[in-house]
Amino acid sequence: MAVGLSDNDLENLIVGAPVERLTASPTHPDFEGSISVTNGVGYFMPPHEYGATSGTWTFLRIAPPPGSVLLVR
Repeated sequence: MAVGLSDNDLENLIVGAPVERLTASPTHPDFEGSISVTNGVGYFMPPHEYGATSGTWTFLRIAPPPGSVLLVR
């Protein structure tokens, strides 16, 4: 799941171009729901060559830019 990506970042992700500060994680701090990645009950079932198997999920998001500290006295 791509979360909070700009249109440009999403397009780069789709075509396989680099996306600056892209992070991948099995969890997301703001997500409290449930996800299912079972193979479902489609027409084709394993071991058929088109049969789906259970999958995985990954949250893709852009990490915040590194911060700077400026002390003025």
